[in-house]
Amino acid sequence: LSAVYFAWIGLFLMIYEFVFKRRRKEFLLVSVLFILSLILAMGAVRLNFLFAFPVALMAGYCLIR
Repeated sequence: LSAVYFAWIGLFLMIYEFVFKRRRKEFLLVSVLFILSLILAMGAVRLNFLFAFPVALMAGYCLIR
């Protein structure tokens, strides 16, 4: 699996935690999503920017929040 699939899995896990569980595990999921978005940003030369930008924007929003 590539970093794109791991990033989408992390995104769906974070959405699941926000919507259904409402526990305070969001720091772990946001940090994992942020690391994966950094991996996507480093590999953005060979990847499509449509995969890198939404994950990076979601991670930035959650870090500011």
